[in-house]
Amino acid sequence: MNTVRKFIMGFAGITILVIICFMFNFTDLSWNGNGVNYILIFSQICIITSMIFSNRHEKTKKIAN
Repeated sequence: MNTVRKFIMGFAGITILVIICFMFNFTDLSWNGNGVNYILIFSQICIITSMIFSNRHEKTKKIAN
């Protein structure tokens, strides 16, 4: 299960880089120009954070048993 979480974290990180490099409009940083990109970046950061906390919880669960 840990490898699946690491794969999801890697995929989310790569997705953030792709969004920033190719889809982001750097000339217009307003919400109207990049609103969808801001939401995508925020959601990917939330996914990465949840996977990190899930891995930590899994480690503490194994240590307790």
